[in-house]
Amino acid sequence: MKTYIISILISFLAGLLVNGSTYIFKNRKYIYFAIIASLFYRNKEIRVSISYLFKMKVEEKYFLIKGHRIDQFQPVGGVFKFFPGFKCFKYSHEVIDDEGIPIDENSKNDLRIRIKGKYLLKLMKWFLSRKNREVSVHREFYEEIIKTEILSYDSFIKFNPEYYKTETTKIHYSEHFTCNEVIIYEIYDVKLSKDEEKEIKKYIKDNPGEAILATQNDIKRECISIGSISKKIGQHAKHIL
Repeated sequence: MKTYIISILISFLAGLLVNGSTYIFKNRKYIYFAIIASLFYRNKEIRVSISYLFKMKVEEKYFLIKGHRIDQFQPVGGVFKFFPGFKCFKYSHEVIDDEGIPIDENSKNDLRIRIKGKYLLKLMKWFLSRKNREVSVHREFYEEIIKTEILSYDSFIKFNPEYYKTETTKIHYSEHFTCNEVIIYEIYDVKLSKDEEKEIKKYIKDNPGEAILATQNDIKRECISIGSISKKIGQHAKHIL
């Protein structure tokens, strides 16, 4: 009888080990979120923001523009949009819109959302599937670079960004939004021609305070001196380095 019980326990533990190993293998790229989010934040709300940033260099310095919502200099880029087909995932996984940044015509359908920890891994896999969401990064380049006449429309026609890397923060507490959050950035390298570099330098000269060229050191320090005034550089600019 004892032998029979021991056999059952061994089979049970072996099954757990196999299932656990299979789960870890399938989710090895996201093991941190598979374990931490599901165990410690399972029913807690997490703010998630998924965006793209452009690495644009002029003579070994990084081109940054003034933020629209926060008084700081930051990389060109923006938040990905979700499409109507996301509605199904949204309702089945208890996703709600994040209102930390006011929702208007520009921010409508931004991938700034709130979701419970137990669904975080599924959200990441959904994003990587590229379904029901914006996959092009042209929109913000047009809005922030072409529409503002920093560069001409010819630059938009030739726009051919190269994927550089993806940066994903760990789950952390945001003092600004007073909640737990995860931020995902896709970084794209935009190679500028000599003419485009000249256009950018002219724009900076003609529009002081609207854009800057920052060194790697400036970005790491999160500030730059313009004349006798120190100006803030967004913390997220470090991801383009």
